[in-house]
Amino acid sequence: MISRRNLIKSFVGMFFIPLLSSLPNRVNNVLGFPSSQKNRHYNPFHPQAKVFEIHNEEATSWDYTTERYLDYINQDVVDDMVDEGVCELTGLGDPKGAWRNIMSGYAEGDKIAIKPNFNNINHGYQDCFTSPQVINSVVKGLVAHLNVPEDKIYVYDLCKKIPTELVRDRIDYKLNYVERLDLSKFKDKVRLRLGLHLSCANKSEIIKMRNSIIDSNGKKLTCYVPKVLTEVKHLINISLLTNHIYLLGSGPLKNHFGSVRFSNGAQYPGCLHGDKIEEHIVDINLNPHIKDKTRLYICDALFGVYARGEKKGIHKWKTFCCKKGTPNSLFFSRDPLAMEKKIADVIIKERKCQGYKILPHHYLSDYQSQISKFHSNNY
Repeated sequence: MISRRNLIKSFVGMFFIPLLSSLPNRVNNVLGFPSSQKNRHYNPFHPQAKVFEIHNEEATSWDYTTERYLDYINQDVVDDMVDEGVCELTGLGDPKGAWRNIMSGYAEGDKIAIKPNFNNINHGYQDCFTSPQVINSVVKGLVAHLNVPEDKIYVYDLCKKIPTELVRDRIDYKLNYVERLDLSKFKDKVRLRLGLHLSCANKSEIIKMRNSIIDSNGKKLTCYVPKVLTEVKHLINISLLTNHIYLLGSGPLKNHFGSVRFSNGAQYPGCLHGDKIEEHIVDINLNPHIKDKTRLYICDALFGVYARGEKKGIHKWKTFCCKKGTPNSLFFSRDPLAMEKKIADVIIKERKCQGYKILPHHYLSDYQSQISKFHSNNY
């Protein structure tokens, strides 16, 4: 016998969602702009594809004038938001059960990687990047509820140095940090040449790309998975609510540009930009070390960026559902495309309000198409 709840879900899937997809100025069935503290975005054909927003006005208290904005993030409130987010995502009533559900494949001794977006961290407090307080709350969940040893957790950004004052001093745990090698130092030059560091390429793990990747000298490059990703069993992607200078959004999919290693030893993915940037994003995220290992997607929307490339700094929002122009939100999902659509919906609305053009976002439909092909080929 079909329950009333399932009957309603079937009705929504058959009639309501197709109707929404025909409306103008929407992005692939993202269901509206958030209007409450907990907002759910469902794809009825994929039970994992939902996004939960946890909003708390007390998460930050920055006035947008003082420099050290990270000092005005309330760690205790962020801890509560992460606990609430994982509970909402799993439908379970306590954080311990929620983390065990999310990390159901975890076994003692497994290594776990966390990939933040530190793309603009070299600008210090002048720009926005994944908040260390959010990373700290995630690590707290892993350590407190799964008993993961701190030395089995790896925070990595292979394109940037991870500053002590901005990040490491704000995280309460003794983690492993995997960062860009400093090629002004002889030791790091040797590490890169011999592949002796977790930031180096695992040359037995190639990332298949549909298009040729060419360096500035016109030489064709091979893309590799870094050793940090081949050594870990699990991955948590903590992206940032931000647009990109070439694209609509720089969410969990674009976050992995910094995970690619190259046959010429380059540490920055400049060669992935250009006309094929959107296809490159999709191809990278189809690699099994990324696609199959990621257990959780969190988007840091405590502040967020909607005008990267148009104006510098961190600015208040006009359209976000908040009181003082600061989003004060975290988004949670198990599906990268659902998260990307959520981010796209929010950024589109703000950029339209602010009078900025809507940047390309074909990578959304391309990823959906490629994932559909993958599932079709495996059934």
